Amino acid sequence: MAYENLEQLKELESVLERLDELIEDEDFFRSDVEGYVIRYNECINQASNILDEVLENDPEIPIAHETFFEKAPTFTEEQILVYEELEGFGLNQLNEFRLELAELLEDAQEKPRKDLFNQLTIPVLSLVNHQEHPTRPGYLVYHFKIPEHASYFEELMNERGLFYERFDEQRNGEDVYWFGVRDGDHDAVEIINYTVKGKFRKPLIRDKGARYFVIGFGILIILLAIVGAIMSNL
Repeated sequence: MAYENLEQLKELESVLERLDELIEDEDFFRSDVEGYVIRYNECINQASNILDEVLENDPEIPIAHETFFEKAPTFTEEQILVYEELEGFGLNQLNEFRLELAELLEDAQEKPRKDLFNQLTIPVLSLVNHQEHPTRPGYLVYHFKIPEHASYFEELMNERGLFYERFDEQRNGEDVYWFGVRDGDHDAVEIINYTVKGKFRKPLIRDKGARYFVIGFGILIILLAIVGAIMSNL
């Protein structure tokens, strides 16, 4: 299953849970049939729309959605509802569909994005820490190898309200922290990326005394060059 479907399937799980609660609410059914039909149809239509999005990404998704929608009772405000028919649907097709979906989500979360991130590489001589998303057009993936850098990047992304998906893994014995971001946010994310680099950048010469010596020596060379130029023109 394509990991991009995970959020949609979680949303579908939530819709099916609401549908199950609705079917069990016999008091609502008896007191307001028209309102009940509206709520029921909203749940069915929302579930269908979410599943359509999922199937666009993964037509071979291993879940018996056809049976569920074929068996779902169809009602309009004008039709008389039969609660027993709804109850039977809830106990059978809806229950089976929810169990299959739960298993699918559990399997997806056990191996959340491993196959996807195996397609990402970390070039040894690359000067940038981002690349195009291997399966999702319009997205980029940033990586960090130091947890403090990843945490600060995530903090800034949250402060700016920018979308991202994070995945941590261990590759060849070292930790790697991946962030998927929208390509449309690239300019804003690059500012954050440079902010992170700037915050944790180590000086080229770590010893403070040595740094001052190099700076002083450089100034002395410049002064000698200026004096030499003046003397040569006298």
